[in-house]
Amino acid sequence: MHDEPQELYLYGCGGHAKSVIGVLEAQGRYVVAGILDDDPSRRGTQVLGYDVVGDMTALPALTDGDVSCAFVTIGDNKARGEAAARLADAGLTLATIVHPSSFVMREVALGIGVFLHAHTAIGAECVIGDHALIGHGVGLGHESVVGRCAHLAAGVVVGGNAHIGDYSLIGMGAVLMPGVRVGRHVTVASNSVVSKDLPDHTVAAGMPARQVRTTR
Repeated sequence: MHDEPQELYLYGCGGHAKSVIGVLEAQGRYVVAGILDDDPSRRGTQVLGYDVVGDMTALPALTDGDVSCAFVTIGDNKARGEAAARLADAGLTLATIVHPSSFVMREVALGIGVFLHAHTAIGAECVIGDHALIGHGVGLGHESVVGRCAHLAAGVVVGGNAHIGDYSLIGMGAVLMPGVRVGRHVTVASNSVVSKDLPDHTVAAGMPARQVRTTR
């Protein structure tokens, strides 16, 4: 006998919301009770048939009801982390959402608020931090670590024992060689090949990837 799907609120009306809705509908574990967004012009609109019910100021009334779960549908790493903190402070539980086509091996630790898109492959003993976003078709090698609020875009391939720091963005199709350490708040350009460690607050691009600038 299957449990009834649990209702949850989504926070964010952008393109990532559409991806998350697709995974939720495939997963069948949650149903969308409504969507929150801080843009007042979005109130009363819909995203894929689901109503935008208000902004963060609506949370006190919303949390008085039967829905106690939420998920942040914002692609920007910093904004996603901030929104997640506000939802948690309001007493909502942050869901973890995994597409049924994802292959997650043994002894994997998934944080709260993690998103695994379709056809992701997560190797044994990986650790994925809270609110990390793992895009379509990502392959993550054994014993690798993905930090809090990091984003691995579609098609990224990460070798075993790699480490990606908090709030870092790995662009579409990039490759991280085994054992590489990418710092916090790092951006790796699409289709780059990272063969050496990258320090915090840097932007890297190329094959092999080289630091092109810093962000502080």
